[in-house]
Amino acid sequence: MKLLRRTKIHGDLDDRTFIVDIYRGILGRDPDEVGMQHFSNLLKNHSLDRVGLIQTILSSSESKDRIANDPRQRCEPAGCLRSEAEGVFVNFQRHQGPGRSGFVTNFLGGLTDVRFVAGTKSLSGVVEGYPIPGNFHGDALEWVGTLQAVLAANSSFTNARAWCRVGPMVCYRIPGC
Repeated sequence: MKLLRRTKIHGDLDDRTFIVDIYRGILGRDPDEVGMQHFSNLLKNHSLDRVGLIQTILSSSESKDRIANDPRQRCEPAGCLRSEAEGVFVNFQRHQGPGRSGFVTNFLGGLTDVRFVAGTKSLSGVVEGYPIPGNFHGDALEWVGTLQAVLAANSSFTNARAWCRVGPMVCYRIPGC
């Protein structure tokens, strides 16, 4: 699901246009007047920033229902079955906290600095769900392979990854591994 064009979250859009874009991108519809007024007031009073607005709409029951009923969300990942990927993912504690501004938080709590990965600035502050069929890090099969290696390692596992022509080497340690 394409959420935002990269320039929209940090651009010079007025709040009403931003809210309409977010509703259309996440919920597939325009906001009703109550929703528009509610989110406009929160942004105007600085009770919520734009990332917080996106997170609020993403965590709404309407958004979750839409995702659950979207056939694209149920597609099988390349190279393995959805059930196989989920069978590996459930061995790890899923991140429960909020996102962190300037970073994408994966489902395990690992952070990626959006300054170093092209096309991720609009994901600043977002906490991702399971990467099925994949996410900007890689396909589900890549995650499954890495996490199976973590399970086989038993006590400690560090992953280092270098992207060619994209950015500097990124090293991270997944909490709990």
